[in-house]
Amino acid sequence: MFRDLSIKTKVVTVIMMTTLIVLLLTVVAFTIYDLLSFKKTLVRNLQTTAAIIAEESTAVLSFEDEENGQKILAALKADPHIVAGALYTAKGRLLVRYSRNNSATTFPQKPGEPGSFSPGLFPGDAVVINQPAFEKGQRLGTVYLKSDLEALQGRLQLYLGIALAVMAGSLLIAFGVSNALQTRITGPILALANWARAVSERGDYSLRVRKTSEDELGSLTDAFNLMLERIQQQTIALRESEEKRRLALEAARIGTWDWNYAHRKIAWDNYLHALFGLKPGEFDGTYEGFLAMVHPEDRDALREAMKKAVDSRQELAMEYRVVWPDNTTHVLVSRGKAFYDDGGNPVRFTGITLDVTERRQAEEVRSFLASIVSSSDDAIVGKDLQGRIVSWNAGAQQMFGYTANEMLGQPVDRMISPDRPNEEEQLLRDVCEGNPRHFETVRVRKGGSPIQVSITISPIRSPRGEIIGVSSISRDITEAKRIQQALEQEVGDRKRAEEEVRSLNSQLEERVEERTVELTNANQEMEAFTYSVAHDLRAPLRHIDAFTRILYEDYAEALPDEARRYLDNIRNGSRNMSRLVDDLLNLARIGRQELRREPTALAPLVNSVINELKDEVRDRKIEWQIHPLPTLPCDPGLMKQVFINLLSNAIKYTRPREIAVIEVGADNANGTSEVFVRDNGVGFSMKYADKLFGVFQRLHRAEEFEGTGVGLATVDRIVRKHGGRVWADAAVDKGATFHFTVGK
Repeated sequence: MFRDLSIKTKVVTVIMMTTLIVLLLTVVAFTIYDLLSFKKTLVRNLQTTAAIIAEESTAVLSFEDEENGQKILAALKADPHIVAGALYTAKGRLLVRYSRNNSATTFPQKPGEPGSFSPGLFPGDAVVINQPAFEKGQRLGTVYLKSDLEALQGRLQLYLGIALAVMAGSLLIAFGVSNALQTRITGPILALANWARAVSERGDYSLRVRKTSEDELGSLTDAFNLMLERIQQQTIALRESEEKRRLALEAARIGTWDWNYAHRKIAWDNYLHALFGLKPGEFDGTYEGFLAMVHPEDRDALREAMKKAVDSRQELAMEYRVVWPDNTTHVLVSRGKAFYDDGGNPVRFTGITLDVTERRQAEEVRSFLASIVSSSDDAIVGKDLQGRIVSWNAGAQQMFGYTANEMLGQPVDRMISPDRPNEEEQLLRDVCEGNPRHFETVRVRKGGSPIQVSITISPIRSPRGEIIGVSSISRDITEAKRIQQALEQEVGDRKRAEEEVRSLNSQLEERVEERTVELTNANQEMEAFTYSVAHDLRAPLRHIDAFTRILYEDYAEALPDEARRYLDNIRNGSRNMSRLVDDLLNLARIGRQELRREPTALAPLVNSVINELKDEVRDRKIEWQIHPLPTLPCDPGLMKQVFINLLSNAIKYTRPREIAVIEVGADNANGTSEVFVRDNGVGFSMKYADKLFGVFQRLHRAEEFEGTGVGLATVDRIVRKHGGRVWADAAVDKGATFHFTVGK
C-alpha cells in the first residue's frame, strides 16, 4: 500500500509519522522519569517520617507504653497518603497500630526486614517502610509505615492531558509545514521523473531539465542533464571513434580534423597545423580559410570530392596540394566520413590527413635511380657486410652471364678469380672502415671465361651514418686492356707525353702554392678587418647606451610614453649590437688563435661549463644526463667554447618545456668518437639544416628566442680547426641533437 502511494503523500506521511514517534517517545520518557523521581521523593519522605517516629518511640518501646505510642502514631494523620502505621517490640509483638480513617487494615504479625518495599508505580500499589528503633546501640523495636501512591494518579493525569494537547498541536503544525514544504522537495523530483519518462518514451536526449535550486536536487538535476548530454554525445562519438580507429590503422603520423556542421567550425589537432605549415591556433577554423591554403589548381576538385562524400554518404579519399606560408608546396592525402542525425542531415565530417610529400619525392627519386641502375651497361651490384649479393642489375647479368635469381642471396665467390682468393675479404674490411676502393682486377664469367674489369667499391650508409652495405660498380675493360697493350708499343711517344705531364704537374703545383699563399693572406686580412671593425664599433655603442641611459634617468618623467619606448628600443638595440660585436670578436679571435692540441678529458670540461651556466637556470627544472665521455686530442680552451655554445643553445631552446632534458654523451662510429649534445626543446625542420652553422643564420624569430646567430658558426669554425665536422639531427617540437668529431 505505502509503496504505491505518490511521493507527495509519502513525504507528508513520513514527516507526520516521524513527528508522532518522536513526540510519543519524548512524552513516555519524560513521564516515566518524572514518576520514578516522584516515587523516590515519596519513599525518601516516608523514610524521614519513620526515622522521626522511631526516634520519638524509644521510650514507648522500652516500657511498652501503648498509650503514648498511640499518641505518637496519631500524628500520622497529617499525611493523608499514609494508610497504616504500627510499633513492634524488639520481640516482634505488635504494640500499637494506626489506620487511616480507622479503616480495617491488615498488619503483618511480625515486622519485616529493615528497609523499604515498593512493588510498582500505579495508584493501587503501596510503599512499606520498616524502620528499626535503637537506643545506645540496642534495638528496641520497629516502626512500620505503609503509604499509598494516590498522589501519582493526579500527576499522571496532568501529564497525559498536557501530552495530548502538545501532540495534537505539534501534529497540526507539522502537517501544515510538511504540506507546504513538500512541494519544494517533491516538485523538482516529480519534474525530474516526468522528464525521465519523456526521454525514455521519446528517445530524445536533447531534452534538458530546468534547475530550480543549488541543493542535492540541483546536483541531481545537473547530473541528469550531464548524463543526457553525454549520452547524446556518445551516441555520435561512438560511430566517430570506430571510424577514426579504422583510419588510424591505415596511416601513421597523421593529423585529425573534425568539421562541426552545427557550429560551422573545423577543429584541427596540433599535428595537422604542422602539415599546413602553421603553428597551433593559427588556423581560423573556417571552411573558407582551409580552402585558401589549398593549391588553386586543386581547390575545385577537393570541394567537389567533399560535397560528393557528404551527399552520397561515401568515404572521402583525396590527394591534393597545399601551399605553406613560405610558398613551398606539399602533397597531402585526406580521408574522412560524414555523420548524420536521425533526419538524415549531416552533423559532422571527421577524418585524417597525411603528408605524403617526402614519399612522393622519394618515389620519384627511387624511380629515377632505378631507371639509371637498370639501364646502365655497367654491372651495379649491392652486397651486405657479409658479402652476400642483395641487388643485381641487367648490366651485371649481361657482363657476368648470371641471372638475378641465380645470384641474389649468394656470395660473390663464384666470380672471384682462383689466383685472387683473399681479394674480396680484404675489400670488405677496407669498405667497413669507410674507405672506398677503385682498382682493376680479373673476374670469372658464367662458364669460366675470365674478364678484366675496373671496379669501384663504396660503403652504403644508413641515415644515421652507419655502414650497412657495399656498392660495387664494375666496368668491362677487356677491350681497353687490349688497346692498352697495343699502345705500349709506342713507348717513346708515351715517355715524352709523361715528361710533358710531369712538367705541367710541376707548374700546376707552383700555381696551387701561389694561390694557397694568396688565399691565406686574404683570410688573415679578412679576419683582421673583421676584428678591427668589430673593435671600433664598441666605443660608439657604449656611448649610445650611456647617453640613452642618462637621458632616460634624467628626463624620463618629462618624456611621453612613445619617446620612452623609442629610448628602450635604442638601448635594447645597442645591447644586442654589443653582444653581436663580442661574438664577432670571438669568432675572429678563434680564426687567429693557434691550435694547441693536448689529451683532454671532456667530462670535467662539461661539468665546469654546467657550473658556469647555473645562474642562467636557477629558476628552471633541468634534468642533466651526462654519459661517459672520452679523452680527445684537442685545444681545451677552444673545446670549452664548443660546449658553452651547445649547452647554452640547449638551455635556451628548452625554455618552453616544464622539465628540460639535456643529454651529453659520445658514440663510437667506426673507431671515431662522435660527441653529441641532445635536448627535448622546440627543435627545427631539417630542410633548413644547411643554414645552421652560417654567421647570422637563425631558424627562430628573435621575439621567441634571443641570440645573434654567431654561436653555432663559432662551433663550426672550432671543430673544423680541429679537423673534424659538426652536424645536427632535429624535428620540429621534438628536440635537437648536435654531433661533432675531432680529427686525429
